[in-house]
Amino acid sequence: MPALRDDLGHIYWEGVPAAHRASSMSVQAQSSTSGGVVVAESEIVRISPDSEPTATPLPAGIAMNEELLTFAPLSLSAQQLTLLVDSVRMDVPAMAWFNVDLGSDPHIGDTWPLDVHLDVAGFPVRITAARLVTETVHWQDGPSERRLLEFDVASVPEREGRTLAGLSLAASAPRFDGTLGGHSRTGGIRVALTLAEDAPLPSGVIQIDIERASVYFRGPWQMTWDVPTTGERNQVIAPVASHPQGVSQTREGLTLAVEEAVWTDRVSVVTVDLQNPPDGIQLTRFLWGTGTPGEGRIWLEDDRGGSYKHGGFGVNWRAPEEVDTPFDEALLPLDRQRLSLEPIDPLARWVTLHIPAIETLRPAALSLQVEIPTDLTLPAGFASAFADPATLEGPTWDVDIPIEMAGYTWRFTRASLRPINGRLRLVLGPALDQAAQRTPWPTGFCITSVTGPDGRAVEPGIGALGTGQPCEPTIAFAVDDPDTGQLQPGVYHIELEGIAVGVPGPWYLRWETRSH
Repeated sequence: MPALRDDLGHIYWEGVPAAHRASSMSVQAQSSTSGGVVVAESEIVRISPDSEPTATPLPAGIAMNEELLTFAPLSLSAQQLTLLVDSVRMDVPAMAWFNVDLGSDPHIGDTWPLDVHLDVAGFPVRITAARLVTETVHWQDGPSERRLLEFDVASVPEREGRTLAGLSLAASAPRFDGTLGGHSRTGGIRVALTLAEDAPLPSGVIQIDIERASVYFRGPWQMTWDVPTTGERNQVIAPVASHPQGVSQTREGLTLAVEEAVWTDRVSVVTVDLQNPPDGIQLTRFLWGTGTPGEGRIWLEDDRGGSYKHGGFGVNWRAPEEVDTPFDEALLPLDRQRLSLEPIDPLARWVTLHIPAIETLRPAALSLQVEIPTDLTLPAGFASAFADPATLEGPTWDVDIPIEMAGYTWRFTRASLRPINGRLRLVLGPALDQAAQRTPWPTGFCITSVTGPDGRAVEPGIGALGTGQPCEPTIAFAVDDPDTGQLQPGVYHIELEGIAVGVPGPWYLRWETRSH
């Protein structure tokens, strides 16, 4: 994700909602002290690039791709900007081909093992299988089916900071009218040719051409420049940090305290943590959508009637010494102890932070196991990378797995297989939940490891990247072979380190903002 960082510590995220976007590089402002209202005027200023450095000339066959990046409005006091880009994706030409023999009478659901080795844009590509499948596509006017000749590509190693992300196919046979791409359950690539609506199924030997490859080039790139101005610069308004004393409140035996508040003209950043928690309990994240009526959101209010929402406006702040790399985890828009809220009125004297609920990690080690029967059969098309997981019904079987952790009890009665986030996963549930009516309430299971039938560690959880959550609301893990993508039946061993528990508030944390 591209990001801008200024010399004051603000981080501006690309792709913010339209209501918060800015098209200007220079902003001037006037303030009305009687009403505390700030009126801003913006002006577009084009940046004249220096003679050095210059962009790397593009190789032959690679088209220029210019992209407009839109960020939240800048701080009025920013004097220098750094654009941070972690990676870029480009389509490069590829000249490779192979043949596949579908036989004289192919049918939907047929699979042909392949062992095709190719050099594609400098990457060693191995195609391992072809299959004819159908998938349901959901359009605005209703669902429809399309037919695909789909290919599996084994995992391709990274080469000198480059990652192969996709392939574009073509075939001379007129019955094909398009190409699709995606990631496979094994971490490789799946590509497919779509068949024309009324065309008969292909048969015999077909030549498949690989025309282009999508490649990720890993950075990061950093580009720094001074913010241009059209007039005299106003006095710099630096971020103001304060450390309120004694600002805390206790609910359900847990005390939340404000450790630090940083005020800028673009964001308010408040650090909150548990004060003297019971042994082993940690604050993992803040919750919203729960709590007492009218308190289902995290927000800040001031003594002048102002209300400031949490997140969603594309700006964060970090002290420069906190971040080792441009894309360190500390740069994420939301984290576990810090809250980024809209900037407060400069005339505000008191603020109150509203937190409806929190999630805590409660340690409780537990081992359990679940067995996948050897006679399970996956439905036709279940493995397709392009199928809609919501429409797939995987195998389901009965289990009886009781769990008791940190005073909560469950009994899982069913297991199922589902394609989730590029992998075939086993999911336990639903549970006969004796904990559902309790307050505080359990919100997730914290898995430390899962070991497969062959003794190898497998990927725990549902594989949702970037959530910032150490625990997930169900017990799930990958059950496909990382090399072949095939289901691996047998006994899986799961180790849990604890459970996540939601604790209701609301907490009201009020303090004076004199230093602001």
